[in-house]
This record gives sequence, structure tokens and C-alpha cells, in this order.
Amino acid sequence: MDGRIVENLAVAEGETAQPVAPGAEGRPVELQALLDGNARFAGLQTADSRKVLATVAEGQTPKFAFVGCSDSRVPESKIFDSDLGALFTARNIGNQFRVDDLTTQTITSYAIEVLQVNHILITGHYGCGAVAAAIATPFADADTSTGSRRIETWIEPIRLLLATSPREELVAFRQANLNATSIPEPERQDAAFRALVEENVKSQVAHVAADAVVQKAWREFVAFKATSNAGPAGSTGADAGTTAFFEGDARRLRRSSHGEEEAGPPQELWIHGLVYDIDTGLVTDLGISVSSTTGLTV
Repeated sequence: MDGRIVENLAVAEGETAQPVAPGAEGRPVELQALLDGNARFAGLQTADSRKVLATVAEGQTPKFAFVGCSDSRVPESKIFDSDLGALFTARNIGNQFRVDDLTTQTITSYAIEVLQVNHILITGHYGCGAVAAAIATPFADADTSTGSRRIETWIEPIRLLLATSPREELVAFRQANLNATSIPEPERQDAAFRALVEENVKSQVAHVAADAVVQKAWREFVAFKATSNAGPAGSTGADAGTTAFFEGDARRLRRSSHGEEEAGPPQELWIHGLVYDIDTGLVTDLGISVSSTTGLTV
């Protein structure tokens, strides 16, 4: 590594890191612009926001896990105008939750079992490039280009959804393109395009709901509620339920930045399906939320 960069990165113990001077030799201007932005962020902190920074530096306790698209136009903290530490985030192409994607599975597992979030937000967006590509004719070079082949493999479940969904707009699209030899990417306001974005979100909500870690969390919450309603003899209410639950599972622990510690009682976990409109900035709730009372399988 360039010695000048190492020198710029080094910070003596007890000192505060200072932004490297703009125009540092060899630094791309795009990277410098980002670093300048960070300097403004750090320099514009108010007394209240510095308290938030100090709090989240000690650990995170988000209520929400966000599974969204990697699209640069959909930054979760901005579209929800949320504070630092509010959203634990997983993002990938097309906001998918797949059995072969260990990254997203691990993120949601950590969110549920360690952070004990209350909500998982599956958030798609109109104008999604992955959904547009799934509608269009496959890449011509998919057999020879590693990049195109990876993209085609990743969006294949969305193509399958397009081919099988009974949604009216998608049925009409299939009929209209039955004999088409080539299909271009749709316009952003195309009805079938918007419908497929929504159906993809619904599909991912179902996938998350069927996940083993989610099902386990739901079973634990149902068991906890049962003990709360019928606690030990002579006691009633949530405190009694908590006692009974942990007596039955004394080794229930959680991992945190401070090591292993006893977890709190199971939390109600909801999964929601949302869509962000990149034209208006508004998020729509698709009304397909599921929890232990609606999504627990036998």
C-alpha cells in the first residue's frame, strides 16, 4: 500500500481522525466527493445527533430488518427518513429471498435471533432493473459472458413468476407476447411491469414466512403467549409467562457485542410487503403482512 495512504489513515491513540485534504494525489475524484460528503456529515452533527451516535456506537437495537433491492435510488434510511440504528439491512438484485442465498438468509437470521427485530420489510420498487430484465428477452451473450450468465441465473425466479402468475396484467402480457421473438425492457409505468414488481414482493414475503428461522421464532412466540395466558399456579400475566417460558428453556441465550447474555422473551415478528415509487418517493404497503397468527405452519 502507498505509504502516503497509510500515513493518512494512521490516527494516534486518543486523537480524532481528520478528513484527508481534497485533491490528495492519486485519489479518484468520485471517491474524494464521497469522503467530502462524510466530512460534512461528521461536521454537521448537532448535540442531539451526537448523542445518537454515542448510543448506537454501544450497540444496535433495531426494530426493523429491511430486505430491499441493491438499486442506488432506493436507500432505505433516506426513503423512511429513519435514524441511525433503525434498520438492519440486506440488499440484493431484485430484493429476493432465496434458498441458495446464504448472505440474505444469514442477515435475516441474525436480525431475528440476535437482534430480535419485530418486523421484516420486504421492499421492492417500481422501475426495478431486475424485474425489467426478467420481462425482456434474455441477454444474447448469456452463454459466453460470465456477468450476463450470473444476472440471468439470479433473475430466473422472477421470469418464472412472470410465466406463471395469474395476475390479470401478467396474463394479458403473456397473451400479447405469445408469438414475440424479442421483447424489450418495459417502460417504467407499464402496467405489467408494475404488477410484476408487486408480485415479486408478495413472493418474497411468502419465502421469508416459510423460512425455518422465522417459523421457529413464530413457534416460540406462540408458546410464550400460551404460558403468559396460563402461567404457574398463583401467578398471572406476562411476568408469569416469562418465568414459565424460561424455566422450560433455561439455556435460551443471545449473542451480542458484550458476549452471550440471556435473551428477552420472544417478540412478535411481522413480515410486511412494501413497494417504493421512485417517481414520487412514496412507499405503499401492499397489505400482505403476516405474523405468527397468520403464517405459522404445522
